[in-house]
Amino acid sequence: MTNTVERKMEKYHNIEFLRFVFSVIIVYFHILHGNIMKYIGSNYDYKTLQILSDNAGWIVECFFIISGYFLYKNITVENNKKPIMSFVLKKIFRLGPVLWFSIIISAVFFRQSYFVAIFNSVFLQCIGLSLDYKGINWYISPLFWALCFYYCLFKTIEHKTARIIGGVIVYFCYLVNIEYCHGGFGRGTVYGVINLGLARAIAGIGLGCLICSSMESLKQFSCSINQKIKYILISIMELTSSVFLIRFFLLGLNYRNKFIVVIAFAILFVCFIVKKGFFSKFLNQPIFSALGRYAYSIYVMQQICFWILQKTLWKTVIIKSTIVCLCLSLLFSVIVGIIVYYFVEKPTYQWYLRHIKYNENI
Repeated sequence: MTNTVERKMEKYHNIEFLRFVFSVIIVYFHILHGNIMKYIGSNYDYKTLQILSDNAGWIVECFFIISGYFLYKNITVENNKKPIMSFVLKKIFRLGPVLWFSIIISAVFFRQSYFVAIFNSVFLQCIGLSLDYKGINWYISPLFWALCFYYCLFKTIEHKTARIIGGVIVYFCYLVNIEYCHGGFGRGTVYGVINLGLARAIAGIGLGCLICSSMESLKQFSCSINQKIKYILISIMELTSSVFLIRFFLLGLNYRNKFIVVIAFAILFVCFIVKKGFFSKFLNQPIFSALGRYAYSIYVMQQICFWILQKTLWKTVIIKSTIVCLCLSLLFSVIVGIIVYYFVEKPTYQWYLRHIKYNENI
């Protein structure tokens, strides 16, 4: 009982900080790719930054891995007792409200298709059943279904067998993306039956589950390496993987095979989970965790922010000042995400938790 309580209370403030940083970077990427570009004319600075940040879109693979790790963590903490339907409802109320809010605003104020909105609101975008696989929020539907799939897998099958099955699935889901996209990741449906976006979610979340289960298994082994040496080695790994990812996402470092981002992030992620290096310890403070709570709302609401910016800031002379315009655009997107978190995401999820608690006490 004591171990369960301790594990429930364990916090990863450093990982929450990564989620926030990644959400800001993905907003930055989307600003420069297909949103602000038609307003800048031949501005060299914007185009240079666009080229340098071409790889930032692959941050989505990192989000999937993080989600998979904490999914498996929650399953083991709860001892797999929560019913499948309860888990599904929890995810609907966790992911749905902000998405629905964004969809309603898009359809009412920005003339987005009501027909497409229906598909997207029930998590059918980018899983093969909807023809719509583009747009910024494509990531949410694959995330939802992949989380449900793995929860069902670990709920209905003995964990050792489920891990083996999951490992095979992870391999082939990454394989189909890398091979079909010539070293990258896609979203469309190929061979008539495989949706690449859903495959990415299944692969990333599955990998996160495998990382968590492996680390849980390794806890029983003792390490005889001197603590100072361990601290130095892990700190070097943290620094190396962080610098690589920054260069890859924002400074134009490029490789034909984008699977390298999965490898590099997995190394950084494991270092941050063990919290034995300088950077993982320094960032493992509650103040950094507070930022992570806004990551989802920032991600979902960014398209709405871009449509507003298109009619306001991006039509002014500020557009000529690259750094000022980008900073203001990023700041606006973050502020909107924070507001939506407090007025939509948090209250709706708290209502759901109160409702479930009430029903359990009847």
